Amino acid sequence: MISQRIFCVSHETPLVPEHQYDYVIGVGDYRPKKGSHISTLDPFWDRMRPVAYGAAGNYVIPRAIEIEKPKAPLTGVFSHRKIVVRTTVGREAVNNPVYREISIEEALELTDDELRPRVGCEFLIGKPTFFEQSVFGHYAECHYAVDLVDYLSIAVQMNVMKPADVEKFSRDTVFIPGGCELGIYPTDWFCETLQKLELLGRVFLDKYADRVQAYDPYQVRAIGFLAERLGSYLLLKELRNRFPSRLPAELIGCLCVIVPAGVNYDGARA
Repeated sequence: MISQRIFCVSHETPLVPEHQYDYVIGVGDYRPKKGSHISTLDPFWDRMRPVAYGAAGNYVIPRAIEIEKPKAPLTGVFSHRKIVVRTTVGREAVNNPVYREISIEEALELTDDELRPRVGCEFLIGKPTFFEQSVFGHYAECHYAVDLVDYLSIAVQMNVMKPADVEKFSRDTVFIPGGCELGIYPTDWFCETLQKLELLGRVFLDKYADRVQAYDPYQVRAIGFLAERLGSYLLLKELRNRFPSRLPAELIGCLCVIVPAGVNYDGARA
């Protein structure tokens, strides 16, 4: 069985049961006992947390991996209340059907095997979503297209993407929720990919932080939305190279959000 290490990025004590993760990246005011605070790993992302939210914590995971040896072959990323489970559990989230809601009690009952890739696999990811109008079109419909245009331009300038990649990205209709920031991945690939996204995010905010900070409390999370779209593309590119004929169903898991009793994913009372 391939060993893995799970990182949990959280702004408070995670709803994810403690035995299901190995290391916490604390953001905001939360100082975890089992891990590090973002400020000790990268002060820049600590300062940017008000606009980057959880993405800021994700970006410092490669630094934590570098410090906390030995390195496991697989790395998992969970958040305060989001996990990836091998089989379908819980109930569909009414306000966001990409996720399934499970109770704290249901989360406690999950076995270790449910939170790791299937035998012979190195990935455990969310179920792909298909957009009729393309990933780019969907982003433009839900967020500010100018951010995605500028982000992709920086990606080309920094050689993270080729112009041909941008064309493929713009036409692609497949999207993996969470990208490379919610799931389990081969550690070397994960670190290389996340370091690219981290650098892109840093340059993007250096140039456009003033614009983003003027957005409303939802759209201000632009850097996370952008990284999720590009992370999904880079993940699909890797998987399509490995599996040219089809994406194996064995890699697909169930994205779950843990909710207290009587609460829906958006926080509204059931």
